[in-house]
Formats: sequence, C-alpha cells, structure tokens
Amino acid sequence: MVASFASLPLELVSRVVDMVHVQDRAWTALVIHRARQSGAANYLGRRGDDVPAGKWSSWYGRGVLALAQVDRRLRAVAVPRLYESLPARSTRTNYYYFRIVGQPLGQHVRHLDCSLFDKVELAFPVACALQALLNLTSIASALGRVTTLEILSGDAHVVAHALSHVNKHLLGRLVLVPTASLVPVPGEPVIDFNDFEALVEVELGVASSQDWLRLQDILRFPHLRSLSIKCEDYPHREAYEDVVVWAHHVAPSLVVLKLHNCDPAADYFPADCPSPLLPYLRVLRLDTDQMPELDWLSLDRLPALERFDANVLGRPYPHPLSGAAPSKRTTLRSVHVTYNDTSPIPLEPAERAEWDKLGIRIFERWTPSYDAAPETSGLPKYEHGSLEGAEEAVEAVARLFSWATERARWLAHVGDSGGLDELSEAAYRLRERFVVEHM
Repeated sequence: MVASFASLPLELVSRVVDMVHVQDRAWTALVIHRARQSGAANYLGRRGDDVPAGKWSSWYGRGVLALAQVDRRLRAVAVPRLYESLPARSTRTNYYYFRIVGQPLGQHVRHLDCSLFDKVELAFPVACALQALLNLTSIASALGRVTTLEILSGDAHVVAHALSHVNKHLLGRLVLVPTASLVPVPGEPVIDFNDFEALVEVELGVASSQDWLRLQDILRFPHLRSLSIKCEDYPHREAYEDVVVWAHHVAPSLVVLKLHNCDPAADYFPADCPSPLLPYLRVLRLDTDQMPELDWLSLDRLPALERFDANVLGRPYPHPLSGAAPSKRTTLRSVHVTYNDTSPIPLEPAERAEWDKLGIRIFERWTPSYDAAPETSGLPKYEHGSLEGAEEAVEAVARLFSWATERARWLAHVGDSGGLDELSEAAYRLRERFVVEHM
C-alpha cells in the first residue's frame, strides 16, 4: 500500500489540523498582503499571483479553511476549529442564526466576542446566542459557567457586577484590560479574590502609577500561578524592579510572570525588597524594545527561576543575545529569545560558548520584520558608488541562498513538486539574470 496523507490515522490527521490552525493565527499576525480574490474564470489563465511581490491568489482558501474542502474526513476534523470563535457581528446574520446558533455547528463555538462598542442593535442577537451556545468557555456574560472571563472595557461597577456572578470554583482565567477598575469606588467593598480557588491565570492591562500603588495594598491572588502585566508606554513606563516587587505582594505563589513595556533600572530594587523574591517563580518573560543585559534584571534575587523569555520588539543588531550573558551564576537554565528581522545574523561562537560555560541553553526564533515593505526583498542596502554596507549585504544574500538550497533539497526529498515550483517562481528574476550572463 502506497503511503499517503489519506492513509494516516485520524489521530495524526487531527494533529496536522491543529498545527495548521496554529500557523493560521501566526500568519494572520504577520499582516502580509495577498492578491484580491477573483472568480475561477479569472483565476484560470490570468492569475493574480505575484510571488516576488509577496502576493498570491486566495481563491481556494488557505490553512484550515482549505483543509475543510479536501474530503469528508478532513472536514469533520477541521470544522470545529473554524467555528470555535464567533464575533458578535456574526450573530445577526441569517447564516449564523439559522445554521450555527442552536444548531449542531453551535456545539463547536467556545468563544463569543461580545465587543458591541456603540452598536446597540447587536445586543439582542448576542443575547440569543448566549442562550443557545451551550459549550462556551470564554465570554463576558452567561457568567455562571465560564472558565475564562475577558473584560476589555468597563468601569468598577461593571467589573464588580461581572465578578459577583461568576462561579468562583470554575473561573480559571481572567483578562482585565481596564486594571484601574479594580480600584474600589468610595463606599464600595474591595473585590476579594481569596475565594477564587480555580483562578490561576490573570492578565492585567495598563494602569497609572498611583493605581498600581493602591492595588498593591488591597489586591491579593492567593492561588495565582501565571500573571501578565502591561505597563504604560513612554514616557510613563514603570520600572522593572517596581513591577516585580508589586507582583510579589499581590501574587506570592507565582510560577510564571510576563511583563510588557517596563524598563530595568540596573538593580534599582528598594531597600525593603522582600527576600526571597517570588520564591516559586520559574519563568520570567519580558516584552521589550531591546534585549537587556541579564545582569540588569538581578535574576539572582529570584531563587527558583529556570527560564527567561525575551520577546524583542525592535530590530536587534548584531544579535539580541550579544553582550547579554550574566556575569554571575544564577538558577537560570535556558533563555528563549524571539525577535523580528529580515536577515538575522548568527550569534558569535565565542559568545555562544560563554552561555555554555554558565550552563544556560539558548533558543532563538526570528520572524520577518513587520516594518519591511512587501515589495522589497528585505536585504540590507548600501549607497551606489560606495562599499559601505556591501559586506553585510553579501553575507545576507549568502545566508538566504544557503537556506534556499537546503529547502530545495528537502522539497525534492519529500516529493513536493508544488513547493519546488513555488521556490523556482520566487527566483524567476534572478534566473533571468543568470541566463543573460551565460549567453
């Protein structure tokens, strides 16, 4: 029997669909331009594709949507992923109202976005959806049976009302963008999270420095294991040290701490800083413009820390981990760095050896830079008539074609003729130059 995708067991097929679903989300985040959809008649003979320009036709769909059209078995696996999230505006369309809400497809819906903003006319269809979608796990209403509650806007009264109606034994994740709404209104009781025994993950949005200080004295998450904090952007960023101490007071049993938009101040911890600090913290993640030196983060104050994640939002040069290794021993065992670039430069062998001596494994992942225009190659440029920047451009081209060569060999090995055609089409302009120079 010839091995094929159709012969795979259902468990592996389901796993493939899950992976494609994850890639769909990542692809959407890249915001890469595509050609406009066109009818089948227009598609044949006059394709809207322009691979070198980063555009191609989406007539046949992509990702999970395309998988759902292959055969019945794939459709049965793909459909639950397609319908797991439902936007509020969709609840008023005839298709969703008659084919999903209250129908078999509705059992796949796990999340309903209730962001109505000023569209009051959506309130009624959303209310109907709440009654008919029985498997919702994330929503800002039907509060008695949710496990995830996300509140993107609302004052203190709205937040207090919502939290008073949830099941404290079921709510496991709370996302609260208006963090200031946790600050009690005069005359109102403080929101008590001590009885929320299932609440293990919380994400908090931006708040002012005064609100953070007030919340430090009254807010307690005794069962919390993961906390994400988003600080204000320039010029009012919170200091990394202050946020870590705040997290210790509010959730001392944390295992994972994620911080966005805070700046380290080179060991500027207060004199009365708790010791040990966050004694159970194993993972620290920092979303930052530039990769900081780990010495600035005083990781030796975190006695159980094993992993540090850095999501570098800026474009690092030459490498985000260059010069970042700590100068003293810590409990750290791995560093994971994600960054945006069009042509990443490898970490110098000597610096990689320095991390090895410290017993710290490094993992890196780069994605295409968001600020690279889709019509450009993303390779370094230099002024005509000058050699400034030329060496960098040559190295970038060499790395690009080294990758392309290995990619072509792999495509040939697995028998992906379509992939080889796509790679060949992407190199069309360069192949023209090759032919001209060898005439």
